[in-house]
Amino acid sequence: MRKMQIFICLLFAITASKGQISIKSNHMPKAGDTARVSLAPSLELPSNWQKSGANQSWDFSKLKPSGTQLRDYKSSFRTPYAFYFINQIGEKIADTLGG
Repeated sequence: MRKMQIFICLLFAITASKGQISIKSNHMPKAGDTARVSLAPSLELPSNWQKSGANQSWDFSKLKPSGTQLRDYKSSFRTPYAFYFINQIGEKIADTLGG
């Protein structure tokens, strides 16, 4: 009986450990949110960081930050572009739109 319990626990752990990443609307930034971002030199990126598809794994643990940034997310109504982007949230990165 003990072996059966261990087997069921291991089976549950294995099936629960794999899953598809899902991003929902509550994971996205809202107006007034800020994000702190660490910057690192691109030369330190792992060699396989651009690979995509199933069964990929990336290790960014060796990256050393060279700086940080604070990002602000604003409502479109707090920018001069509210007419173009009605009721949207985004990061204002420029004062004018290019032609």
